[in-house]
Amino acid sequence: MLTLESIKQEFQPEGINGDHIEYAVSAIKEGTRRELIMENLIEQRHLDITTSCELLDRLYQWNGGEFKVENKNGYVMGIFSLMAGVGLWACSVFLFFNEGALSKVIATVVMGAILIFYGIVILATAFRGKYRDEMDLFKEEI
Repeated sequence: MLTLESIKQEFQPEGINGDHIEYAVSAIKEGTRRELIMENLIEQRHLDITTSCELLDRLYQWNGGEFKVENKNGYVMGIFSLMAGVGLWACSVFLFFNEGALSKVIATVVMGAILIFYGIVILATAFRGKYRDEMDLFKEEI
């Protein structure tokens, strides 16, 4: 079983002290992107590229995957889309039986189908571990 102590012992002979490993662990747990962690390890902490890449690979294995945090966002977005799509379908049934305009019924059915399809696609990519924040349609740009 992979532990943090075994990773520290593995990389100490290569000259990586515990502070660098602790920085990488805290950055990974916060969900910092791999490129930013690599940049900080190479430029500010003066580690070579291969060692820092191996260290990050081992730490991501220990933490449960590189995109663990981003996949959580995929689960939330997928479930939200599915719920909204099912809600729209329920509204279309209500409109249909209460003699609403046929165009409103068709519009709510189509919108519900699109949301359900989007939710299924996002959930499937999150389950496979392929969801990325760039795929989020509602992400605000800073």
